[in-house]
Amino acid sequence: MRWPAFIIALGITLTLDQAFLQVLAIGPVFPGCTATLVVFVALFAPRSVSMWAAFIAGLMVDLAQPAIMNANEPYHVIGPSTLGYVLGTYLVLLIRPMIFRRNPLSLGMLCFPFLLAVGVIYIGMWSIRGFYPDTGVPWGQSAVTREFARILGQAVYSAILAIPLGWILLASWPAWKFDPMPARGGRR
Repeated sequence: MRWPAFIIALGITLTLDQAFLQVLAIGPVFPGCTATLVVFVALFAPRSVSMWAAFIAGLMVDLAQPAIMNANEPYHVIGPSTLGYVLGTYLVLLIRPMIFRRNPLSLGMLCFPFLLAVGVIYIGMWSIRGFYPDTGVPWGQSAVTREFARILGQAVYSAILAIPLGWILLASWPAWKFDPMPARGGRR
């Protein structure tokens, strides 16, 4: 895989997520496209490259989304999205031998479990951090079930958006220079 192509695509998707796609919000739920990029890389890149790409993308998502303290001071917690993206990529790597990779519907279908895995880690890490005195969680005083419902809605919305975005990514496939996957041979 060409890393410059990934870095450029990551910059574009992070910009879309932070600046433009929030216009499409339905209540507190808005789609994201960084997850689609990470799923795309996980479908075609080798395992180690996929995991590093997920780590970098998750780190950038953590740095792009500050939490707000009680005194309205933003702060960054590195870890919830980073570990979530790595776990989600591992899940995609487990599923990828069973799907048709060159189909945009595959990206949409894999984006949903990817984002659910990211959401479970995100909620779990913030909940554990919330046990410490004088710390808060990003969802404030509302229930964690409401935050999980928001993440579930975001996973569905992002999976729907992943289908046309997947078509664009698949059209750019030659620019990525993914290594050809080794053929699986049977025993002789």
